[in-house]
Amino acid sequence: MLRERRASRIGHLSTMSSSIGSSTWQALIEHQRALRGRTLTALFDASPQRFERLSLVWEDWLADWSKQRLTPETMSLLVAHAQDRNLPGWIEALFNGEKINLSEGRPALHTALRQQTAIRAAQARMRSLEAQLRGRLRLGATGRPIRHVVNLGVGGSDLGPRLVCEALAGPRAFRSDGIDVAFVSNIDPEQLTRALTPFDPESTLFIVASKTFTTSETMANAHAARDWLTRFIGGGGALSSHFVAVTANAEAAHAFGVAGQNVLPVWDWVGGRYSLWSAVGLPIA
Repeated sequence: MLRERRASRIGHLSTMSSSIGSSTWQALIEHQRALRGRTLTALFDASPQRFERLSLVWEDWLADWSKQRLTPETMSLLVAHAQDRNLPGWIEALFNGEKINLSEGRPALHTALRQQTAIRAAQARMRSLEAQLRGRLRLGATGRPIRHVVNLGVGGSDLGPRLVCEALAGPRAFRSDGIDVAFVSNIDPEQLTRALTPFDPESTLFIVASKTFTTSETMANAHAARDWLTRFIGGGGALSSHFVAVTANAEAAHAFGVAGQNVLPVWDWVGGRYSLWSAVGLPIA
């Protein structure tokens, strides 16, 4: 019985994208046409209590949607459409870890990044590494402190951390407490060459960010980075202090030459757009 109920719910969920044509969707379309051309000034004139009706305060947060072209009726229609599309069922499935990422057949459990014990442990390791870097305690193979960090990744393993670093950059882009940060995502070797030109190999750390540790662009750049280090400081175990892996495939990272203590976990149920909240966000620190 439980299996049948679960299958029924998932079957209902799979129809969520078919909202166009539903009566609640059509009601929203008609409502949008009725509001077309009405200015915010006119909406406030028609409802002096508009702000009070279309805002709320929770602790120190103010949510104010009175400055949008909508009315209380709009909100009622949106709620009706959400109920019609079984939004509560989708929310339940999300938190239960069901495979609501239909294109990849995976859960979308980014919310679990807030509380699980394993995640707290990964965060503690990130903080430890960040403290080592900022304190000049993280040393390369020749004993020089790490001063340059290069993130190798594509998609969610590049865009999110890069965006935050750009948004929070100080007068000198991608530099924090004397640590330079660069991002390389293109398989064209020119991008990696330009990123490495001003860096000292003896003081450079590479973060290889790939869930599978098989992403072609990322691994091509990782091998090129390893070759670059080998030319200047030698190969073998000496390179282990110059690499950190963020991956769900620790075995592949070890085979590449990343020491166990330098492998940070990321889980396959963390979607790319949310991955910066995981160890993928290490460059931000």
